[in-house]
Amino acid sequence: MKKINFKQFKTFTDITSEKTSLVDVRKPLADALYKTANGIAAHDLALRIYRSDGEMELEDSDVQLLLDF
Repeated sequence: MKKINFKQFKTFTDITSEKTSLVDVRKPLADALYKTANGIAAHDLALRIYRSDGEMELEDSDVQLLLDF
């Protein structure tokens, strides 16, 4: 299991990867996953990401689905 906070997702803001910013990626990630991934598991994960409010636990299968996506 992994814990990820999609509401405060750390992203790099420069080419050197020294500066970071916290970005809310819930809606864009959930929308992309919902529109393009196949299967009920992908749609379920998209809805859980969209509805999350802070750190959420992901099963290994959820993590693999995101990696494959």
